[in-house]
Amino acid sequence: NNQSAITSHPAILTFESPEGYPPVNGKARLWYMTKEVSESDHRKWSGLDLLIENGVGKVDFPAPAYLRLAQTEAIKGFWIEPDSWKTDKLVVAGPDPYERTIVAEPAGSIYGQILDEQGKLIKHANMGLLLVKRPEKYRDYDNFHWVKTRMTRGFADRATETGKFHTPTLPLGGSYVIVAREGNTWLMSKPIKLTEANPIQEVTLRLPETEQIRGRILLPDKSPAVDIELTLNCSLRYSDEAEQNNTGHAIRTDNRGLFLFDRINPQKPLEYVLRIKPGPGLQPRNIEVKPGRARTFTLKKGLPLKGKIVDDKTGWPIPGAWVYAEALADDSGLNRFRNSDQVTDKDGGFVFTSLNDKRYRLSVGGADILGPRKVNEIIGGKTKEVEYRVKLRDWSELKPRQPEGEE
Repeated sequence: NNQSAITSHPAILTFESPEGYPPVNGKARLWYMTKEVSESDHRKWSGLDLLIENGVGKVDFPAPAYLRLAQTEAIKGFWIEPDSWKTDKLVVAGPDPYERTIVAEPAGSIYGQILDEQGKLIKHANMGLLLVKRPEKYRDYDNFHWVKTRMTRGFADRATETGKFHTPTLPLGGSYVIVAREGNTWLMSKPIKLTEANPIQEVTLRLPETEQIRGRILLPDKSPAVDIELTLNCSLRYSDEAEQNNTGHAIRTDNRGLFLFDRINPQKPLEYVLRIKPGPGLQPRNIEVKPGRARTFTLKKGLPLKGKIVDDKTGWPIPGAWVYAEALADDSGLNRFRNSDQVTDKDGGFVFTSLNDKRYRLSVGGADILGPRKVNEIIGGKTKEVEYRVKLRDWSELKPRQPEGEE
């Protein structure tokens, strides 16, 4: 007998609900990984639909296999902890079905609608869910990131086509904020706490009277900055764990250097940062802005840096490579990275003309800079010129170029 042969074997999963509550009904997924697969790729799981009726789910799986339960958000009215169990040992086929009991806890959800200033439904808004206070059972839970991901899966960043929404099942005791976004227009609810006494709650998100964020961009000589790329970043923050931000579609200044973002929600705690990305020769800027009064911003000339990269193995220059500068002290992260003005030339040369006076870490696409620690760190305006020996990565398509006249 070959014990590793695959055999279809029944699994019976019993979902235990608290006394006084109805039996569990809904759908989930039973994931399995056969012995053969586990020996070649321990991350490759396959899934089976699990229909749960009157607290019992039955499905046949290929044995021997490892099992785990997931995707239980379709079980309405109950919360089942993500990956609430998985088998540590192979489940082998035997005379009796494989049986397991899973605890289902009472849960709640939030539903409602999204309205504009005139009270009309806002359709095709992207939805988000922020957990602003953990349920008590997860207060000191180390692996809470995965629990939070499970809470928002299937809801965050999903567009509602009708202007109405319904969250996945959520654990009781937590406080949640519903977020809706349409372009640069954001709406949010007040924190909503789900309790055993009030597990299902309705909320209407209504857009208040909107305002504009507008202004003018000038070049260092005070002339209009024409055709400059701008984006508006909006953030909503309650705590380190409850934060959401998004950068909307880019716009460009007109022939007078003017810009305008309309339909902006002025309510707190929404905050806005204007990201100005002018291109070579000028410094990018991140500026906190508020809806209402127009403002004028003057750009600064970029600080230059020249450099060269050569192949460590041959000593030849490497053309066609992008060089990247990462700002090491950019708290917002909006303008943290920038590229060299162009790819390296035939002599391996590159140039930046849009740095500011911050400290940067340089890197090369498809290659690793060699040398002592921090050899690739520079300060804009102080470091004038650099040269690096690099090691090409195995997958890199870059090719060193033999200098003319050299054999």
